[in-house]
Amino acid sequence: QSEQKWKQLAELAISKCEFGLAQECLHQASDFGGLLLLASSAGNAQMVAKLGDTAQKAGQNNVAFVSHFVLGRLEECLEVLINTGRLPEAAFFARTYLPSQVSRVVELWREHLAKVNKKAANSLAEPQEYENLFPDWKNALKTEAYLKPQRQRAIPADKFPRVPPNHERVPVDEMQQAEEQGSFTFVRGPGDDDDDDAGDDFEQAPDTTEQSVRAPSPLPQKKETAPPDPAPSKTEMDDIEKELELDLENMNIDNVDTSDINLDEEDLLED
Repeated sequence: QSEQKWKQLAELAISKCEFGLAQECLHQASDFGGLLLLASSAGNAQMVAKLGDTAQKAGQNNVAFVSHFVLGRLEECLEVLINTGRLPEAAFFARTYLPSQVSRVVELWREHLAKVNKKAANSLAEPQEYENLFPDWKNALKTEAYLKPQRQRAIPADKFPRVPPNHERVPVDEMQQAEEQGSFTFVRGPGDDDDDDAGDDFEQAPDTTEQSVRAPSPLPQKKETAPPDPAPSKTEMDDIEKELELDLENMNIDNVDTSDINLDEEDLLED
């Protein structure tokens, strides 16, 4: 009944492709790391989610954090950092992924730091008080709301060739394009000022086609066109036809200079 023997049996089961038996052995050995490896390799999202909750209750914070993170459960990741006293890490995590939570986390950080160094605690800035220190803060809030439905949607594994990697994406640009197309609407909260675009409520138009996280295509630019000219009368049409006939009769194509005309086949293909 020792954990070491259960782990050895799990390794043997994996080598024989007996994954069900391997899972049972890893569970008996309380090997959360091995269970995470097995669940993530199999692409079993339900098992990863259950493992994340179980690991968090058991105090296996690293496994819990990774389990939540691979599923896009950023709120749970933030709570793991807060509950373990990693408030500086939680503040930077919120700044990167959950801008709407920055003020709350910074306030917790201040309270904790004030017990040791009150001056250092007062030097911490948060966006509600010093928005000028947080460039593009409003766009960050909008982008968080825009990306939330995407990270909550499970994408089938066979769709990976169509999913661009994160380093090729510009989420702020995607959000702005979605706003222009009308597929995403940012709604101000009831407590915001008229000149403040930040809000807690967001609306996003439902998609009618299968979605992927590919960046939306740019909007075609609308060209302003002048109103159409009125149709010419029958008399004007007759005059135009007479002028064209006179022009054709007076045209002399023998004196056309063709020295500057190049009818090279390669040039035509390039054009």
